[in-house]
Amino acid sequence: MLPFGEVAGHAHTVDANHAEEYVSSDSHGERRHLRVLKPASLMHEAHAAVSLSPGIYEIVRLRKYAPGDISPAAG
Repeated sequence: MLPFGEVAGHAHTVDANHAEEYVSSDSHGERRHLRVLKPASLMHEAHAAVSLSPGIYEIVRLRKYAPGDISPAAG
């Protein structure tokens, strides 16, 4: 499983036989991607599995906004 850690200690996972994670760099800095090689499921204990079709997905970290404070979303 490829884990994607989160602030709350939970992680999204995808079967490593179906996908691979990689980092690329551009003028905006480093970007993380997930290359899904064959149909896969994105798993997380807080919600139902998400079906992923083969392709390339950008991995982004959600943030919550409150006036005066921007912090990673827990979850």
